[in-house]
Amino acid sequence: MLLASWVAHIPEFKREFNLSDGALGMILMGAPIGSVVAMLASAPLLGYLGSKVVIQATLAGYSAAAIIVGLAPSATALFFALALWGAFQGSLDVAMNTQSVSLEKIHGQPLMNRLHGTWSFAGLIGALIGAGSVKSGLPLALQQVILAALIVVWVGLVTRHLHHDARRESEIDSTEPNTRQRKFSVSRITVVLGAIAFVSMLSEGTIANWSAEYLRTNLDTSAAYAALGYVAFTLAMATIRLSGNRLPADRAAKTMIPGLAIFAALAFGAALELKVPALALVGFLALGLGLGCVVPTAFAIAGQHSGGRNAGAAIAATATAGWVGYVVGPPLIGMLAERFTVARALWVVPVALLTIAIAYRCLSLTGRKEMSKQHLMVDYAGVLGHQQRQADIESMAHAISLPVPRFEDRYWLHREAYDLGQSDQEYWEAVAARPLTASLVNQLIEIDCASWLHLNEASVAYFAERAHQGHQLTLLSNAPAPISRRVRDIPALAFFEHMIFSSDVKLVKPDAAIFELALKESGAAARSTTFVDDRLENVLAARRLGMDSVHFKHVSQMDNTDFNGVQGENRHN
Repeated sequence: MLLASWVAHIPEFKREFNLSDGALGMILMGAPIGSVVAMLASAPLLGYLGSKVVIQATLAGYSAAAIIVGLAPSATALFFALALWGAFQGSLDVAMNTQSVSLEKIHGQPLMNRLHGTWSFAGLIGALIGAGSVKSGLPLALQQVILAALIVVWVGLVTRHLHHDARRESEIDSTEPNTRQRKFSVSRITVVLGAIAFVSMLSEGTIANWSAEYLRTNLDTSAAYAALGYVAFTLAMATIRLSGNRLPADRAAKTMIPGLAIFAALAFGAALELKVPALALVGFLALGLGLGCVVPTAFAIAGQHSGGRNAGAAIAATATAGWVGYVVGPPLIGMLAERFTVARALWVVPVALLTIAIAYRCLSLTGRKEMSKQHLMVDYAGVLGHQQRQADIESMAHAISLPVPRFEDRYWLHREAYDLGQSDQEYWEAVAARPLTASLVNQLIEIDCASWLHLNEASVAYFAERAHQGHQLTLLSNAPAPISRRVRDIPALAFFEHMIFSSDVKLVKPDAAIFELALKESGAAARSTTFVDDRLENVLAARRLGMDSVHFKHVSQMDNTDFNGVQGENRHN
């Protein structure tokens, strides 16, 4: 809202400081330069403090800096005020997108476009406020003081409920000395995403900084009418982002975004040539539709494909490339406008949109090639399913007349043999330490099976989405025959291409042989496999075979920690 409300005042500052198009473009570089510098330092802060704390801190600075921009007494002061504002904006941007990725994993559904759509609606309101302020003669500084006060109070209350995703020292596995040395590596997908963000934000920055000037000077409209160009742009952007939220990021990249980008390029190009104010607004609407989902989808894919790396680092890399584009945009348009006209300079945007359409096609091909190499091997109990409930344990103990503590000890003492294929009768008689009737054994089997079939819906949704993106998934679990049969029949787990249970193959984790068998069965190599389990001994065994491994605690850690450390052990299948 603060940023959008400033856009309508740009022509005022140009005239007040008597700036040429080129000089204006150079001054407008201040905000994106500040953003890029801040983003370079944001990833480590996100890992240490978490996105919630960074959002709260940068929000306050962002609001204060907006007021300083309105008070700038000269062109030079305006540049530095914009740089300060941009620094807070860049850090806030990365932190908010990192929080979005965390929430997507918690809720098991795409949220990035919805959250960006909310941001766009706030931008729409800000653009309308800016247009109204210009028409009424309200100074920018007073406008920003009022907005900043409202935003700090309201958003400050809301941010208390954000997810806390900071990495704690206790979550770093002391047995893995190389954990702290892991660095974010740039994949081909990251390069393509960075290029897309660069071109898209170059276009967004161009519209934000030059739409009002184009309408005001080239089409000879009033100041209030000139502000409507950015209003139309943000309205369309908010609408398409909320609509685009229905599609997973990878599918939107393949189908929706390229088509909209081509449409927007043609529509805006036609508006530039026809030079009619009303059609120009239609052109800005088309640009909002074409660009609306580009950056949030790029951020979502960056976070999803960060693997064991921190999602904040992946998003920061993509966002930094985008803000470099934002740096390049204003002076590029300014220089072209001085050589030709603003209208001719704005042809950069249709060219950028066609580039985005091609790049997302390349992303689809690159992503498919890379993802075809990715294999996820996932444990069942403690990852896809919850641990046993105490009431179930007490029911089994009561059925064979054992105190609960003694029952639990004997239940686990003999469990490995049961997981290896021991008969039901033999296992339950070993637990009870006496002969049991067939009917009692069947009763115990039913309670035992039911106790392990409480699905972790968030985890299931997370891995289902990975399967939808093209990853190959294998379920590998220590489980006796009755439980393995029930798990195989769970419809929600049908996305697993292979299910391997210890009772079927007569091997148990952490024996290396069961991992080797699972790799052979799935046709995957260890180096292209990520293993997910909540028992440290199994995680370490997989690592010794060359697999990248995740020591699982909860699904929210999947995109924003390195997953390598949990203290203690839990006994379970």
